[in-house]
Amino acid sequence: MKNILVVCDLGYGSPYWNDFSTYLTKENFKVTVLSPKMNIFQKKFLGVPYFPNYHLIQTKEFQMFYRKIHAYPKIIRFCISIISKFLNFNLVQSENHHEWVTPAIQLAIKRNNKIKFDLVISTCL
Repeated sequence: MKNILVVCDLGYGSPYWNDFSTYLTKENFKVTVLSPKMNIFQKKFLGVPYFPNYHLIQTKEFQMFYRKIHAYPKIIRFCISIISKFLNFNLVQSENHHEWVTPAIQLAIKRNNKIKFDLVISTCL
């Protein structure tokens, strides 16, 4: 089984990277996704999958500040997502996104020393 590390802020990359990671697990890859720290509601809202070959690691030093729409009813979240796509509006406040790069690199190196990934895919480094 090949080990793949995906370095991706899921606030920016959902649902695309979740779907891609899910596909890889079904093709017998072990996928580790490194993302900023999220609470349980943010993980649920962003559609973080739970599979045996899927592992989410989060930077403890940095937590992305996702906009607080996860508590809204599904119909309102759906409307917000349609409007946000039309207006090119992110669910993530991007002003401090660059601050995540250093903790992400440090954690990726630390994990690679333990696991030895066969492939590293990064969307933001």
